[in-house]
Amino acid sequence: MTGLTAREAIEILGLVPLEGEGGYFRRTWVSPIEAGPAPDSTSGAAGRAAESRAAGSAIYFLLTAEPDGFSAFHRLGTDEVYHFYRGDPAELHLLKPDGSHELVILGPNFERGQNPQALVRAGVIQGSRLVAGGAWALLGCTMAPAFAPEDFQLLERAELGSRYPGLSTLVSELTRE
Repeated sequence: MTGLTAREAIEILGLVPLEGEGGYFRRTWVSPIEAGPAPDSTSGAAGRAAESRAAGSAIYFLLTAEPDGFSAFHRLGTDEVYHFYRGDPAELHLLKPDGSHELVILGPNFERGQNPQALVRAGVIQGSRLVAGGAWALLGCTMAPAFAPEDFQLLERAELGSRYPGLSTLVSELTRE
């Protein structure tokens, strides 16, 4: 679709592998403004941690067709906004606390139902991958307050399989263990 390869995009943008989650990333912005207390990732948006953090942050995030080029199911304690920049469409899978599943297609063809932007609410389990046949997708993710490692919770296949039994194939495809 773009003439540019995933490897070239990774090199040009200075992306590195995102350990655990998968894909490639680079942090591009951290607000110099301090926010109040950060959410507690163990309880989603409802809990609060004692320390404050930057008001917001942003990253480039690149998905590839490589075996570990997907974003494994994880949960964050703050809202995150995805932005589609370039490449092939990507699937954003949202597993809601009520047991429901939502699929958002991130891509440039909004006239065909693709979305150039999507919101993932705090506490919602999320995972993403390329639409079948895609080579790579460059996305951006913006968080407020800023991302902090303690805010990230990678979810395991067994736990998700028991909570979302009707999605066992998807859970298997978007988890690492």
